[in-house]
Amino acid sequence: MEKNVGHIFDMDDTLLFSPYVTDFVRFDDVGEVVLNPNFLEGTLQNNSHKFFRKFISMILSLFELDIILKKKGDFIILCDQDRFPVPISFIEDINFIILEIEDIIPSKVKERYSFEKSIIKSFLGFVAEKEGRLILEEPKGFYSYQETIGMQANENVVEIYQSVKNKAILTGRDISMYPDITRKLSYMGIDLPKNGLYCFDGRYYKNIKDFKGEIVNMLIEMHSWDVVHVYEDKQNWLSHIEESVKEKNKQVEFFGHYIRDAKCRRLL
Repeated sequence: MEKNVGHIFDMDDTLLFSPYVTDFVRFDDVGEVVLNPNFLEGTLQNNSHKFFRKFISMILSLFELDIILKKKGDFIILCDQDRFPVPISFIEDINFIILEIEDIIPSKVKERYSFEKSIIKSFLGFVAEKEGRLILEEPKGFYSYQETIGMQANENVVEIYQSVKNKAILTGRDISMYPDITRKLSYMGIDLPKNGLYCFDGRYYKNIKDFKGEIVNMLIEMHSWDVVHVYEDKQNWLSHIEESVKEKNKQVEFFGHYIRDAKCRRLL
């Protein structure tokens, strides 16, 4: 008996290559972020630079460290005032603050650190380590703009996508971007999937990782799939989805495909 097989594709850096924050930021002639460029209010560029200014202010206030944000390859790295990369050990100080405020009531956090508890956690959470450098990941709200939907197809994955019948797209993009996504896919000649395009809706799901796990299980049950293939560029999300399927649909054969194409082409 032939098995009923479904394929579920992430969009960003899986089906499409997403642009980088460095594609939208203004740098000076030595590659440092210009903190007060003249961009229109409310644009992606203007809001990104606002994020940078707030981030620098917070680091100075919390750690008495005056930093410079500088372009290196496709990333923005943290440097000190002498233009040397901030030591990666600094991320331990960041993690210490995040843990320290966890059990402190918000009013006391604001009193002690001059920033709201939620703001500290969200801003400091954008620092990551890559190849011995501290990088600032895409600013808060970066993926809420339609300009950040990729304009280049990942041909290796699109070839699989176009060849299979039972397929869906499952993206962490907000549901408000559904029309923008459908238009972009159509413009790029990528057909809408037979089994639906699913975007994140924060009214019903607490986080994107859980959302993806629940939607995969829903699609399995809705279409009676015996086998499911999931294509995803985040290894921890892929593992979470697999655990969710094994918990709710243990009879289903799960094949997770970790897509690294975008990560391999992004250089530091």
